[in-house]
Amino acid sequence: MASVAVLLIIGGVLLDTRLGASGPLRLHEGTEVPVSAVNQITGPANDSPELVADPTDSSFVVLANRTDAPTYGCGLQVSGDGGMTWRSAQGPTLPPGAMECYAPEAAFDRRGMLYVVFVGLAGNGNSPVGVFLMTSSDRARSFTKPRLLLGPLNFGVQMAIDPTVGAYGRIHLVWLHATSTPGLGAFGPPPNPIMTAYSDDGGRSFSTPVQVSDPGRALVVAPALTLGPVHRVYVGYYDLGRDAVDYDGLAGPTWDGTWTLVVASSADGGVHFGAGVAVDGSIAPPGRVILIFTMSAAALAAHGNEVCAAWTDAHFGDPDILSSCSYDAGRSWGPLHRLNDDKVGNGVVQELPALSFAPNGR
Repeated sequence: MASVAVLLIIGGVLLDTRLGASGPLRLHEGTEVPVSAVNQITGPANDSPELVADPTDSSFVVLANRTDAPTYGCGLQVSGDGGMTWRSAQGPTLPPGAMECYAPEAAFDRRGMLYVVFVGLAGNGNSPVGVFLMTSSDRARSFTKPRLLLGPLNFGVQMAIDPTVGAYGRIHLVWLHATSTPGLGAFGPPPNPIMTAYSDDGGRSFSTPVQVSDPGRALVVAPALTLGPVHRVYVGYYDLGRDAVDYDGLAGPTWDGTWTLVVASSADGGVHFGAGVAVDGSIAPPGRVILIFTMSAAALAAHGNEVCAAWTDAHFGDPDILSSCSYDAGRSWGPLHRLNDDKVGNGVVQELPALSFAPNGR
């Protein structure tokens, strides 16, 4: 398997989400800055990078990513100069029973405390033994021992912190809970719902989990999470419809049906969620999902009453990045935009979008 380095590029593409806007805005392209190991022969295969900044000092930035080869692992890189230079932070100490670290998520509370959540894997099938939390108060120089948050059979965990709630901030978690032991690369029979819970005491205790995914949507996967103002919480997920080929890990070509991207929202800080709203019900699968529990989530970001989503879609013949925005806090969604501006149908794969809003709403 080829090795992949994580690079940070200052500059790039902006999506102008104003009503009537024509689509993406082009910015000048900045210099690529190596974040992870760049040795293409011996370096790890990096995947799914996530950037977060310390609210008490925006020059301190953390990048968390998973590594997929030569073994599964967690990457954690930190920068003290706004992303111009980087150093590797010590990875999680694996708790008893866990053989590998997988899919780290990072977030700061309003004090600048760094939280890292990850999944512990074990066995030949890399089964999750639990979801663990560790914290650092000294800029990732040291971490607390990992503490179990969720037991086995929980997948796709994502974390975000609302700094306006409680003494330090409300920690929100979202995940897929399997109700039976999955087969290799597949989920067991539904229901395997998308769940969420929150903590107001720094992760020491969590609220009773509530189901976010609609009961009528059977094959749901890949939860996504973002927070809006006034304690709004948005959770996205894919409804695979009748795509048992990918959900059950069966052999065969790419499914010729469509998926639906769904977003559910809470106006009371994650206590209650309304029914999910379809962002796009005609998503063409970009290819086979080899390991369904590793399927990448859509990107979500919110500002005011505006929330935007982006995802990979083969609607135009090959995998492109499409996006849509809501201007009424997720109750309805606008037209689709194709974000990548290469020639339609040229066979180039576009994937793993990420979105964020600047404070001025850009």
